[in-house]
Amino acid sequence: MKIKILLAMVITIVLTGCASINLDYYPTNAWKYSTPEAQGMDSGILADSFTFMIKEKTAINSMIVVKNGYIVAEAYRYPYTEASHNHFFSCTKSVTSALVGIAMKDGYIRDEEVKVKDIFAGRNILNMDKRKESMTLKDLLTMSSGLEWKEWYDNSAASSMTQINQNDDWIQYVLNCVMDVQPGTKFHYNSGVSHLLSGIIRETTGIKTGDYARERLFNVLGITDYFWQTDPQGNVVGGWGLWMKCRDMAKFGLLYLNKGKWEGKQIIPAGWVATSTKKQMEDRSSFYQPYDYGYQWWVDKKGKFYTAWGYGGQIVTVIPDKNLVIVTASMLPPQKGSDPITIASTLIANAVKSSSPLPENSEKRNQLAEAIKIFGAEPEIISITEIPQPALEISNKTFTFSKNRYNFESFSLQFDPENLSTACVTFRQGGDEDSFIMGLDNRYRVNQVIDNGPFLLKGHWED
Repeated sequence: MKIKILLAMVITIVLTGCASINLDYYPTNAWKYSTPEAQGMDSGILADSFTFMIKEKTAINSMIVVKNGYIVAEAYRYPYTEASHNHFFSCTKSVTSALVGIAMKDGYIRDEEVKVKDIFAGRNILNMDKRKESMTLKDLLTMSSGLEWKEWYDNSAASSMTQINQNDDWIQYVLNCVMDVQPGTKFHYNSGVSHLLSGIIRETTGIKTGDYARERLFNVLGITDYFWQTDPQGNVVGGWGLWMKCRDMAKFGLLYLNKGKWEGKQIIPAGWVATSTKKQMEDRSSFYQPYDYGYQWWVDKKGKFYTAWGYGGQIVTVIPDKNLVIVTASMLPPQKGSDPITIASTLIANAVKSSSPLPENSEKRNQLAEAIKIFGAEPEIISITEIPQPALEISNKTFTFSKNRYNFESFSLQFDPENLSTACVTFRQGGDEDSFIMGLDNRYRVNQVIDNGPFLLKGHWED
């Protein structure tokens, strides 16, 4: 059963400049750690950054700071750990873009100007006109396909995201969309065209995109423990659905910081990295106004960084002139002013003081250690002495959902007088039924969902 839960998490990769860095090792098998000062960073400023996140009650649940290829700070808010898999949502788009570049390097794709209709020549594409005939791979990469698309994350019937999830052939659904404007003339965010990129990789290579990603990218980086959602026809979703550990996503950020080179081999063409992470289209919408767009990457208008940005605040921030990679995962949409991108590109980046080591400072290191400890502190266990009367009244009763894009049909709660600290919640989705344990004592219970990573639940009663 596929439980599609909208957990919030962002990877932002912020990157400036084009020169690759001189790594003295690669974290293929394991990351190495360093004090911030040894890498030219101020532990006190890093401590202030974590203190800010604590005081502001930001939604960030995980953060890794990598300087010169070394982890200098790493923190996880309860119940997350270094072993947690996070849904990086639209950061998936940047990974898909990398695979397009690799496929081009491998000779499967001629260039970005190839026509989409020619790639999918074996399909009967509806609503074809001269505009759709002219659509290129570059138009997909830059979110300027010209297709009509409603990128609404709600359950409305008009949402294109709702419609694609209810379709048996997602690639055909996107190809069949009617045209709105001439391709290449207007930025319009469209997760559907990112999924077309996944289809293009499979179509041109003759290899399932998930298999291609594993062999040509993930295995190279030493990434083996992840999950990537697939569509009904078995294609990995190009625009979202990648669940990965923060440490592994940091490897992806480091690969881009190093201009696509890993262990002495050019995995992604350096030219592709440079082109992907510079302005290709200008976004004039109010929400994304601070950023332009490259090839499935958000680009800082001042050219100081670029970012892979996922729903709810998933980011990987890479700042090349500081040799810095920052990965954060977030639980809920961030508040304006304390979002992960701002924290990464300002507060954390300001901790870099020198390209050479700084004198070690045990007092500041202790401040950082204490801030990280508070950031990840486990909540106090609440003792449950009895089951409230309302719980007994609703126990084992079934509650029905209105029609929704995730096909959730109903749920029920079961309370056990012999186990007051937990309850069982049962979901019915798409005709299937699954049960999960929920903590009632202020502690999450971790439930493993095979095709969607961990599912954490806790609940409490309110008057």
